[in-house]
Amino acid sequence: MVGGNGGVRICLLGRLAVEVDGVGADVARLGDLGRTALAYLVLERGRPVARDELADVLCGEDLPPTWTSALRGVLSRLRST
Repeated sequence: MVGGNGGVRICLLGRLAVEVDGVGADVARLGDLGRTALAYLVLERGRPVARDELADVLCGEDLPPTWTSALRGVLSRLRST
């Protein structure tokens, strides 16, 4: 369980769980890419993560031509969750 400022708790082991001030967030809407992005960003929280780096984590070396808009969608869902 990773604690953060403002009462944010994120559990990466077992089933992914996010709580804000004791209230669970709906992480099911994130999808596989969103959950992977969240886990990576939490694990790398001590430094800025470049968009290219995150795209490589999510898609590997075979980035689709529309990777920027796809990444934008993943990050938008992550922020709203």
